Amino acid sequence: MAIQTAGIEIKSSTIGLILQEKNLCVPLSQRSYRWEAEHVDDLYKDINAALLANLDEYFLGSVVVIKSQGKTYVYDGQQRLATSMILVAAIRDYFLESGDEETARLIEDETLLSKHRRTHEETPHLKLNAEDHQFFHNRILLRQDNAERKTAKVQRDSHKRIEKASKLAREFVGTTITAGLQATQASEHLHRWLDFIKDSLRVIWVQVSDERTAFTIFETMND
Repeated sequence: MAIQTAGIEIKSSTIGLILQEKNLCVPLSQRSYRWEAEHVDDLYKDINAALLANLDEYFLGSVVVIKSQGKTYVYDGQQRLATSMILVAAIRDYFLESGDEETARLIEDETLLSKHRRTHEETPHLKLNAEDHQFFHNRILLRQDNAERKTAKVQRDSHKRIEKASKLAREFVGTTITAGLQATQASEHLHRWLDFIKDSLRVIWVQVSDERTAFTIFETMND
């Protein structure tokens, strides 16, 4: 159910459903990736606790966006979206290493990268700001055997944080999600995580018409 009033649309959504959109962008005015290791670790552990408790959903706050000219600009929520995407990419990498190319490709198509039907050009589902986008694309979204991923250079503090988040996600997949499980069990448990991100990792989607309203809502929610 969505509520619309005075140029504002509010509805319930999930991180996974939002990441299925193909034109999410972080505006130039927004800050770079800021989450430190403890924030990344807390998010992954919280999701794990929700799954272990068999919760129907886990609430992660709000995502504030503006839609303009076919793109969705994220004014609040980029840290949670990017960090969730990093985890999904680590799960994709696990399937690739396990030889399950088809599942890895389906994960990419659904949440990470999509190819244009006509041009076959790959489009990331989330573009970070100008400082982080290329590094995030190369280091996180591309596959491990891609030359651009292998040669991605850390040039900023935000890149260091992205790199650290990626390592934490990879470790979390190996030491927490799939630890002690046989291949079939591990695969099934990873699918359970992907389903939870898509269906149950819940946020409030707030779509507004202009930057001023976006910043007002962002500041009000933070207060």
